[in-house]
Amino acid sequence: MMKPPKLQVGDTIGIITPSFPAPVQFEGRYQRGVEQLKRMGFKVKEGTCTYKTEGYRSSSIRDRADELNAFLHDPEVKAIISTIGGTNSNSVLPYIDYEQLRRHPKIIMGYSDVTAILMACYAKTDVVTFYGPAIVPSFGEYGGMFETGEQYVKDILCLERTAPFQLHIPDE
Repeated sequence: MMKPPKLQVGDTIGIITPSFPAPVQFEGRYQRGVEQLKRMGFKVKEGTCTYKTEGYRSSSIRDRADELNAFLHDPEVKAIISTIGGTNSNSVLPYIDYEQLRRHPKIIMGYSDVTAILMACYAKTDVVTFYGPAIVPSFGEYGGMFETGEQYVKDILCLERTAPFQLHIPDE
């Protein structure tokens, strides 16, 4: 099992839209999520599918795979976070550059439909992936992430705390 390097303030996060076109459907929430990441001290690079829509998906299979692979190859990008889930992330699995991820581990995080990408990356590379917050519903839903959620992200991705520790039920 390989752990990707921890995030540090000032690092760049690449945002992918491998399934549902959430930035188009929920532009305000998406923008709040991006602003939340910036308030946390990170730089943001939007993926090539961010503002695309083809009905139930952001773009073609090839475009979505290329978006992820571009961030895997970008040395400036230290983490990759999905905008939201959906119903078709599995279609990009044959086209992911797993060897690049194995050679240069990065944080990859999302949930729901993006779990297919997380599990494939882990199964094919042994690089730890993160089932966790997505940009639209977690970072941008309520005008920004709640303080407890923000701290949990820092605890795990920035290694501000190390295991074992307890997660407390947040008030909000």
